Amino acid sequence: MIIIGWAFVVLAPIVSPLPGPLGLAFFVIGGALILKNSLWAKRKYALHSKRHPEYALWLNWAMRRKRFKARPPFPPLRRDLANLLRSLKKRS
Repeated sequence: MIIIGWAFVVLAPIVSPLPGPLGLAFFVIGGALILKNSLWAKRKYALHSKRHPEYALWLNWAMRRKRFKARPPFPPLRRDLANLLRSLKKRS
């Protein structure tokens, strides 16, 4: 299942030029398969969900976990992108 998940993730950019959101669907399905079946991915997810809990809520809801029945509020994307751009400017 992990190999199939990685195949979906690799195929996502290849099929993304086709009409429709097929590339996004491939990426999401592949990521879910990897997260469900890989201990390495579960550890990485646990690490990042502690750092960014607002995004972890969305992923838990999208994976239809039992505790997360209601859709969470939108995370602050604008703030996070601004912080990312600032950190990239400081590096260069």
